[in-house]
Amino acid sequence: MDKEQAPAKHKTLAGKILRIVFKTLLVIILLFATIAFLIITPPVQNFIKGKATAWLSKKLETKVAIGKIYIGFPKKVVLENIYVEDRQKDTLLSGGRLAVDVSMMKLLKSELEISDIQVSSLTAKVKRVLPDTVYNFQFIVDAFAPADTTTKAVDTSAGMKISLGDIAFNKIRLVYDDAVTGNDVTLWLEHFDTEIDEFDLDKMRFSVPTTNIKGIRANIRQKKPLVTPQEITEDTNTVAAAPVLDFDFGSFNLSDIQLDYGNDVSALYTKLNLGALVLNSD
Repeated sequence: MDKEQAPAKHKTLAGKILRIVFKTLLVIILLFATIAFLIITPPVQNFIKGKATAWLSKKLETKVAIGKIYIGFPKKVVLENIYVEDRQKDTLLSGGRLAVDVSMMKLLKSELEISDIQVSSLTAKVKRVLPDTVYNFQFIVDAFAPADTTTKAVDTSAGMKISLGDIAFNKIRLVYDDAVTGNDVTLWLEHFDTEIDEFDLDKMRFSVPTTNIKGIRANIRQKKPLVTPQEITEDTNTVAAAPVLDFDFGSFNLSDIQLDYGNDVSALYTKLNLGALVLNSD
């Protein structure tokens, strides 16, 4: 009698184990779905925005504001109305919209896969002026620099794999004022877009089949620099051979380009008005 009941007991135990496994997987899936749903709701995204701006403001010791954060799990991340001040309380970055399609799952595998980047209506001001003559964004670099400055061996085999897709910029204003080198540039870019087929930093291999640039207004002034550039000499016996740059581009299209260039040191002044220019690789 006992022998006849043994198979039934084994079946009952196996059934219980399967039910436990099934319920566990179901709970994990439901939890994951709930988190994904909550992330895309406005209250949670406002909470994330508040925490992010507060943390960045404290970390950088300056004013940081983000008007809106949208996270479309698992790829889309959008930031709108961005504002970052430098330490002199002048604008470093302001306005605009930054939208990125990034695979968040691949980040867990140390892979940065960005299929699309769109930046619009953004103003950036980069300065290096007296009396400190350091870039106005240097405090950001310092804030995120590692505390341990000792030199460590770099494991190049374990580096993050990076891939890029489409990139587009619309209505971008750049102000660059560098007293050290004597460069003063104001640039307006109406539109820029490109698509990248290959982006390999390890082998320095890049493939860009199409690039379009439209509506540039640039005013470039060169003044006497504060420091005269010194010639850099390298010891060829100690410098490791770097990979040869392999850059392949298909078509490069320029239209509506206006440049105003002036060099106060050499008294050279010229202007360029370009209607259209198309460059194609062989």
